[in-house]
Amino acid sequence: MRDHGPLEPPALHALAAGLAEGLEAIHSCGLTHRDLKPDNIILGADGPRIIDFGIARAPDAMRVTRTGTPVGTPSYMSPEQTEGVPVGPASDMFSLGTVLAYAATGANPFAGPSLASVVRRLIGPMPDLEGVPTEELRSLVLSCWHHDPDRRPSPTEVLSRFADTDLSDAWPPAPPAAFAVGATKPMATEVLAPLPPTLVVTAVPGTGSTTALAALARKARRADEAEEPRAALLAHRALAADNARVLGPHHPDTLLCRQSTAFWLGRAGDLRGAVDALRDLEEECSRVLGSDHESTLKAREDLAYWKQAALETPPL
Repeated sequence: MRDHGPLEPPALHALAAGLAEGLEAIHSCGLTHRDLKPDNIILGADGPRIIDFGIARAPDAMRVTRTGTPVGTPSYMSPEQTEGVPVGPASDMFSLGTVLAYAATGANPFAGPSLASVVRRLIGPMPDLEGVPTEELRSLVLSCWHHDPDRRPSPTEVLSRFADTDLSDAWPPAPPAAFAVGATKPMATEVLAPLPPTLVVTAVPGTGSTTALAALARKARRADEAEEPRAALLAHRALAADNARVLGPHHPDTLLCRQSTAFWLGRAGDLRGAVDALRDLEEECSRVLGSDHESTLKAREDLAYWKQAALETPPL
């Protein structure tokens, strides 16, 4: 934002649709980001990307913070986050509205000199949106800021607002001379001990990448159903590589494909390869998602199974 300044339509529309697509992918995995803010969004030449899943959690996951302790960046929180209670995907939608307001105006309307002042603004009347350039965006932001989480739009509903809008040439935004097209920079605003990037969701509507991934996923499923270890191994390995490239190396879909790859390594007879792959996966899931996350537990369970299988199988 310091280098580019506020965005204007149609780039703002592309940002809104891109972030909604990213949140749709995140929520479909049963996760809530809980810290959507400009510093956790990278503006790449191919679209906006959501990063940093250090405090993401599933709605039914074990609490990792003290009860009553707010989690997130204060001025980008939802009102329910300030109460320190469990939150769901609707909390991310409130934060999306704040991010869009910031992108359009260069200012966060909830920012204040103290935490108390920020909380008062979050739970008080909705801020003025005079600086947001279009009625369409003002309406979207206000709907995201509804104090009742159940009345906020879902990512799918946000995307439907742009279903008839041609965004093919809307991104990247027209840069000033000081900003090179193709550079990858955070939007940049307040920084409160940022976590290392751990999950990247590429959110670029209409790029065709998701179509290619869907085709690979169908091929992998067919190989699974046919129980052909070699074909399934190759299919899941290719899908994992493309998921890592398109969605990010720590996206849940990528981690799941790596787990399937390890499984078929074992079924194909490479027990040591399965053990090594699962050991790496378990360590990575534990670091990214937490030691008690279901993906970590499943990788740990599979690792124990293939370790035992390797011990019981005599060397050739």
